[in-house]
Amino acid sequence: MEVDLGLIAEILTIVLALLSLYFGSKYKKAKQVMKELAEAIDKTYKALEDNKITEEELKGVLKEWKDLLEIWRDLL
Repeated sequence: MEVDLGLIAEILTIVLALLSLYFGSKYKKAKQVMKELAEAIDKTYKALEDNKITEEELKGVLKEWKDLLEIWRDLL
């Protein structure tokens, strides 16, 4: 039985292309999660900076954390 190296190369190319598509989309989502995490932490820090949290600040902080959780859920 003769091994066709061309066929093996084509199969490996297809498998690697599929893997790169899959992990590429996960990478973009992971970057988005990190961006949202940074924004949520920043918003929380700024709200706590003066040791007082107004209702408006609390709404903003909760919105940022909610956005993060939604994107995180989409990643999984």
